[in-house]
Amino acid sequence: MAFTFLHAEIVTLHTPAEVRTKAAALQALGGSDSEREVKARRKAHLKGKILGGEMLAFHWAIGHVTSDGSATRVNGQHSSEVLLALTAEEWAHVALPVVIIEEHYACETPRDRAHLFAQFDPGWSSRTREDTIGPHLALQRDLATMDRYAANRATQGLQWYGAKVLGDTKLATDPRGQCDLLYQNGALQTFLHFCRSLGLHKRKTAEMGLKPVVAAMYHTTLGGNPAAEAFWRQVSGGMGTMLDADSHAYKLAAFLDEARDPHPEWSAPVRQKFANKHKPNDVEIFATCLRLCAAAQEGTRIETVEKLRERTAHEVAQRVWPRPRPVPRS
Repeated sequence: MAFTFLHAEIVTLHTPAEVRTKAAALQALGGSDSEREVKARRKAHLKGKILGGEMLAFHWAIGHVTSDGSATRVNGQHSSEVLLALTAEEWAHVALPVVIIEEHYACETPRDRAHLFAQFDPGWSSRTREDTIGPHLALQRDLATMDRYAANRATQGLQWYGAKVLGDTKLATDPRGQCDLLYQNGALQTFLHFCRSLGLHKRKTAEMGLKPVVAAMYHTTLGGNPAAEAFWRQVSGGMGTMLDADSHAYKLAAFLDEARDPHPEWSAPVRQKFANKHKPNDVEIFATCLRLCAAAQEGTRIETVEKLRERTAHEVAQRVWPRPRPVPRS
């Protein structure tokens, strides 16, 4: 059993009518039983790219089964539906021409066609956020040597800060906005350099890359705070680098070491602070970070965790570290 490549054609379509005709032809073939269910979210994302000036060439494919002579679509389902549904007003925002790369494959059996379908956009080949952020790092001379993992974690944490502390919800969900943060000057650039100096690593310092932890580091070091920076350097070193187990940095390092574990065996004192939960949520992690950092600077004693009186990160920031913060915008 096997499938083999037959031929490919690059089709350039210059008018909406030509696009609709081509898309209708692909739709008329119908999909195989292995085809995905139509997802409205996926179609909305494609439509946004088409109308937003980010349209790539479409990759469509057809599988021909030699044993029964059938031919069905194995790639291009969502994009063809989106193109067929565009209104005349929406076509005015499409940057023509539309380019389609249409591939044809010969499949010995329907089972081979099902295997062929699985080859398009497989999960193992998808680009991660670290892959995506790499080219943007390369364009920043001062950040070009920053580890991609560290850059990804730092910018995701800044997105979380913008959404949860400052109320900019769009910033938290926009991958493009995440990369755009690398191009900012001033406070954001300074903070990214600070994150690079911590040497964030997915195996050694993964807890420091948690979004609420990054947000807390940004909040407490913004505007220049050598004491806070020194505190975070201690925490990032881990418990093994600190002699005083009663220090604020040690307590936070121990707390975060548990917080990064998706299935932690939380100690009894920690479990008692978070009723009906197995572990603290992001807001509680953010609050714990701020409180221990503040206590370290004030020289006051504090437990590792305490029950929250606030329900949002914004409330936490206003009460524990109430200073104006600029919005990290893309």
